[in-house]
Amino acid sequence: MNNHVIPPRQRYGVAGDWHGEIGWIKQAIERFDANGIDVVFQLGDFGLMGDIPRVLWKVEKILKRHGVTVYV
Repeated sequence: MNNHVIPPRQRYGVAGDWHGEIGWIKQAIERFDANGIDVVFQLGDFGLMGDIPRVLWKVEKILKRHGVTVYV
């Protein structure tokens, strides 16, 4: 078990079933960011299939660009 502490923020978001689709992930993160949401709880299928390192690299790049943290 890790000791990650979620810092207090003003707005949270909930997402699910991204199924590793970069287009959907990008669109969701952009919308969260546009609405002032900086912490997202991803509760459905994140969908790590295929080229997992590539998918994670792309998702990390999108998250950094928008200043959003996702907890899976």
